[in-house]
Amino acid sequence: TPVRINDKQQVSNSYEIYYKVFKGDNLWNIGYKLNVENISKFIFEVKKVNNLAESRLSVDQIIKIP
Repeated sequence: TPVRINDKQQVSNSYEIYYKVFKGDNLWNIGYKLNVENISKFIFEVKKVNNLAESRLSVDQIIKIP
């Protein structure tokens, strides 16, 4: 598999997916790896749910995937 997604935790009949950031990752290529159709919308939503002011990510950062 091209992407490594950490834990899935059940929360009130839904699942939250978390992604661990690796060297070279950015929001665009994470969306691409996850086969997201609308990358711009994906980036907007990821930034919103993770309270990110910018798209910069750090290695080993854990982000929630909406």
